[in-house]
Amino acid sequence: MTNMSLIYNVPAMMMTHSMRGREKISQCRQCSEYLCHIGFGMTFTKIGTLFKRDRTSVTHACRKVEEMRDCSDKDLALEILEAAIVEFASSLELLRR
Repeated sequence: MTNMSLIYNVPAMMMTHSMRGREKISQCRQCSEYLCHIGFGMTFTKIGTLFKRDRTSVTHACRKVEEMRDCSDKDLALEILEAAIVEFASSLELLRR
């Protein structure tokens, strides 16, 4: 969550704020929710709890990010972030063994 707020230059506290916020804030939160789902395999309900949203909002966020991936620049950025998160998640699993 903090890394995405740095990338988007959005205060981390805005990621869990009850209001949707400007498009930049919403997009930052949506990408974070998407990466939690794809990279860590978290459920929509668990992500919703983390970001103070309901699971349907998280589902909507993931759909929006999938649509964003039609833009090659955003797709590349998300691909790189996703790979980094998957690698990080794998390393956590190795530590737990």
